Amino acid sequence: MTQNGGAATASNSGSNAANGALGVGIEARTGISGDATASNSGVNAANVINGIGIVAVTATVGNATASNSGANTGGLEGIVASAGGFGGDATASNSGTNAANGPNGIGIEAVTNGGGTATANNSGSNAANGSGGIGIFAQTTVGGSATANNSGSNAANGPNGIGIAALTQNGGNATAINSGSNAANGPGGIGIFASTLNGGDAAVINSGTTTGGVSISATGGNAILTDIVGARIVGAIEMTGTSQMVNFAGGNWLLTINTSGGGPTIVNAGGAPFVSSSTTVGKSTITQVAVLDPTVFALADRSVANFTGDLSQLLQDRFAAMSSGAGGGALGFAPNDSSVAASAQAAFAGIPSVAMSYASSNQRPILGKAPPPAAPYYDTTVWASGFGGVRQQHADGAVLSAHDTAFGGALGIDRRVSGELRLGAFVGAGGSREQVELDVQRVDSTYVFGGVYGRFDWVTQYFDFALYGGGIDNKSTRHRQ
Repeated sequence: MTQNGGAATASNSGSNAANGALGVGIEARTGISGDATASNSGVNAANVINGIGIVAVTATVGNATASNSGANTGGLEGIVASAGGFGGDATASNSGTNAANGPNGIGIEAVTNGGGTATANNSGSNAANGSGGIGIFAQTTVGGSATANNSGSNAANGPNGIGIAALTQNGGNATAINSGSNAANGPGGIGIFASTLNGGDAAVINSGTTTGGVSISATGGNAILTDIVGARIVGAIEMTGTSQMVNFAGGNWLLTINTSGGGPTIVNAGGAPFVSSSTTVGKSTITQVAVLDPTVFALADRSVANFTGDLSQLLQDRFAAMSSGAGGGALGFAPNDSSVAASAQAAFAGIPSVAMSYASSNQRPILGKAPPPAAPYYDTTVWASGFGGVRQQHADGAVLSAHDTAFGGALGIDRRVSGELRLGAFVGAGGSREQVELDVQRVDSTYVFGGVYGRFDWVTQYFDFALYGGGIDNKSTRHRQ
């Protein structure tokens, strides 16, 4: 503790406990000015009902910082940072294990009284286990912004508890953020709470899982809810402000929002298609919003092109395996073949088929692109070939990241019907899966196809041709938040 200026620092990396009444485990406090820093990387406890595990306080001017990276428990409060009435920021954070076990206990608290910013962060495991407890709490009383952020595991387990709360009383924005797991498990609990009095916007940003619903109240400001793909809200959503704004960033959504005494509800789906409808019940307006993720629709043509492109390559491989020249062999490349067809096919044969085999009427199989055997040449060729691949699509605006897998195989037969003409036919089947990130949507497709092909080879000129078609059966699975 300092009384007339200067910084105060208190830390523990071992084992520490304060078990008496009004006990404080680790405390750093300044009087007139100076920063206060209190930290724990070991085991610390203030187990009585009114105990405080870690506390940093500046009485007048200076920043207050309290942090835990070890194991910490308190009764009334687990981790507290409080900045004084003449300026200074307050930051309270937990990256370890922290708990407030008493009634009305606060797990992590950051408070400013002189216009500074208050920030409470949890990236570890945090809990407020008593009735009326708050897991993560950030508050400003005389201006300044308040931010409560959870990226770990957070819970308010008692009745009427609040998981994450941000509050400003005289201007300044209040923002509550969850990207981890957050819950208010007791009856009457609220998962995420953001509130402003006398101006300032109140905002909730959720990309994780929240149980206990969301409450946003802005007096003289806007109430803003932002849902990011992968998020889930279990419970009621209540919003009141000069206006209510609901933002969606990717994913499929079906939300019901209750507003009372506020302005219009504005929906921003980031370019994705959505519908909304409102019903007034007494002084409340109930708005339902449905948002459809456009990723699968935007990439459907590319998925089909991916599969048909592989099929075209399969046929190209078969053409590349034919020799040219009237009366020439039906299999492989002849090393001394210098015809136009052979030169062209060599240029297009960069990607071999997965498997290709040949059989003939005289039971002499040849595998791969072997040199042609000595005469007599084989008249009929039976072949089989397969393909597979993966295409990755990066996110672009409202279109999310996705990957598309495709595979298939075909069985074919061709025969020389004259000295210049070879004709064949094939049938095959395959499948593909288009998977949007975070399991937003999946499309499974089954393909069947077949066709005919051939080559007309005359002296120094040749002509390859193919005609094929097929059908697709799609099954779509869509998950909503």
